[in-house]
Amino acid sequence: SARGPADDVRGVSRGVHRFAQPGGAGGERARGLTGVAMRICHVSPHLPPDQAANALLPADLGRWAAADGATVTFLTHEPAQGSARPVAPAGRVVHLPRRQPTSGLRRLLRLDAVRRVRLITSALDDVAGGCDLLHLHSNGLLIEVAAAWARRRRIPFVLTLYGTEIWHHD
Repeated sequence: SARGPADDVRGVSRGVHRFAQPGGAGGERARGLTGVAMRICHVSPHLPPDQAANALLPADLGRWAAADGATVTFLTHEPAQGSARPVAPAGRVVHLPRRQPTSGLRRLLRLDAVRRVRLITSALDDVAGGCDLLHLHSNGLLIEVAAAWARRRRIPFVLTLYGTEIWHHD
């Protein structure tokens, strides 16, 4: 049968985790080096119902990893396109409230940024505190804070950049 790009990505994802599984035969589940199911947290500014590469790929990767036995969580902003919260792609989704307009003085003093960093850090403690891997999608304050958070905790992370950031910069 013909294989498509999604099959190739799923195969790579599975291959990365199989090396730690004794026996290496079919039917394995995504396992960390300890043999326990991996815990993966995807951090992305967008998830469906938003329609963007950095919304759709994290949702698909999460579904595929969960189907392979991983525990998957997500940290994202509230949807920008539509007010309805989507059904979780696979696992728990924590939504950060969108940034509200602030006064010129607050912007000048970056008080809103300090508040946002604290909000993001607290959300990461909650949703990613026990994860084995952080997968960061795109760029912006959310991703920068998540990378620093992971470094401080010595949690490995993967950064996926997309060619669409100029349209979706937060």
